[in-house]
Amino acid sequence: MITLSAEQKHIIEKPLMPLCIIACAGSGKTTTAIRRVGKMATDLAGTRGRVALLSFSNIAVDTFRKEYLAQVRLGDLAASAKVDIDTMDAFIASNILRPHANRTMKASRAAYLVVGNEPFLEGYRFKAGKFPQPVAELNVAIDAGISTFFTRYQNSTTVVDTGKAVALVERLGKLGAYTHGLGRYWTHRSLVEQPAILRALVRRYPHVVVDEAQDIGNEHQAILELMIAAGCQVSLIGDPNQGIYEFAGADGGFLRSYAKRRGVVELGLTTNYRSVPSILGVANSLATRTDFCHRTAPGELSGPYYITYTKAQASQLLDTFRNALVRAKIPEAEAAIVCRARKLAGAWRGDREVPGRGATGKFAAAAVSRDCSFDYHRAFEDVVEGFQRLLTPKAGKQLADMLRSDNALQRKEMLRILWNFTREVATGLPLATLVANATWHKALTTNVRVVLDKFLSDFDLESENTIGQRLSKAGLPSESLAEDRDLASEIGPAIRVDTVHQVKGESIGGVMYVAEKDHVRELLNGTGSEVGRIGYVAVTRSRNLFLLAVPASSVSDFSVALSHRGFRNLAKPGA
Repeated sequence: MITLSAEQKHIIEKPLMPLCIIACAGSGKTTTAIRRVGKMATDLAGTRGRVALLSFSNIAVDTFRKEYLAQVRLGDLAASAKVDIDTMDAFIASNILRPHANRTMKASRAAYLVVGNEPFLEGYRFKAGKFPQPVAELNVAIDAGISTFFTRYQNSTTVVDTGKAVALVERLGKLGAYTHGLGRYWTHRSLVEQPAILRALVRRYPHVVVDEAQDIGNEHQAILELMIAAGCQVSLIGDPNQGIYEFAGADGGFLRSYAKRRGVVELGLTTNYRSVPSILGVANSLATRTDFCHRTAPGELSGPYYITYTKAQASQLLDTFRNALVRAKIPEAEAAIVCRARKLAGAWRGDREVPGRGATGKFAAAAVSRDCSFDYHRAFEDVVEGFQRLLTPKAGKQLADMLRSDNALQRKEMLRILWNFTREVATGLPLATLVANATWHKALTTNVRVVLDKFLSDFDLESENTIGQRLSKAGLPSESLAEDRDLASEIGPAIRVDTVHQVKGESIGGVMYVAEKDHVRELLNGTGSEVGRIGYVAVTRSRNLFLLAVPASSVSDFSVALSHRGFRNLAKPGA
């Protein structure tokens, strides 16, 4: 997009007021949101107020920041110190949690995040069902100011006794610690119990724009409701048909209902700049919308198709996708295989359960992530947790504190040690291609002990006395950790494999959605269910080519509905 549409200009030029913008997929809402925020910052000139542009992923925030700076350089926007761009959670952490929540938590130090694997959290468990659960599994929903605590396993939810949950949360809070979910709880509670902080927050941010507003869950909504009641003008932009986090209380309901509020103006973005007309036709059919297409179909293969597959013929399905990409002139680096569930995506990536127990299992997982998936970030996280399991509970907490310490030199040195261990195969984490229960384990034990000795001498971090047991070779196979990854090697690094949730918000040249029978049924039924909306998101990621992979055993159940929705059979002559 080079020229702004009339719809976009209308949104951008609106005076300062709360807006509810329903945007179809591929409608250029990033550009619209950036220009709108820039205009709002200009309108706020001469006041103390700022505008916050918030979203729900670091990728989205990075995109917003880069485009904002790019438009400033082009002269389309004036540079403004009145604009803050961040994730919703980072916004509340920097403005409320870290500077102010400790008073509500009755903690003697600033609040800090725990991810759940810190050893000292073993003493913070709650009863749900038959077994005690770690505090990181404790979730909270806030409705009309009332908190309900629960835990979730697969598709079942168990409500936790409120009194016992609050007692546990407050006991942890006295240390200043909070988990991801409990951070929102403490934010809401801090704003309620410290109204002066709420007033100051709204004075600083009289205007907030929330991108991907269909992803607002009940906890974030409760926080926004407090800000709205205190005078903040909140604008929402998003697509309810892409609400795919229903399990977290985010089903697009807040976005759908927001326009009905007094003083809120509803506007729309109804032109799709991403997809070819036939793909948009399927999307419109699924969402019962009449969005317009900006593009024309290319001369090469393009559009929405369905193909059949069996689990025993994964390689043939992959070949079919690759051949279709060639016909469509789409490089494999601009394509993706997406799945509804992590397990199915993992099977396509060649993931398997990593062997090993305790700390050994964490180091094994790190080696597989680094050497098989080339995921150094995940490998680093597993290395950190592996070392934490070898330290005493007190030292494990000290290590976690060091990694987020205000002491830059100490933090930098600790990060250097752990990163070098993650990266170096000779003096750190051994190669996953070594025989796991022999060469790999022997090298791991030697290298880990060197690091533990350094922890003790340089940082006074004590390890447990049972290192031999905690670094046991039990469960390790007599082959390499990298064995049996055939499908991953077939796919190779060129074609990306992810869940639909992971590609949400992206624009991809060619997409193959590998679906199971229930996923196909819900997709064809439209966007009334979460699984249906997940299918809709998969379809609308595609620029030129979309392939829906349908189980061969059930294709006869759906062939009429597939045709009705606009899908063509790739196997038919002329397709």
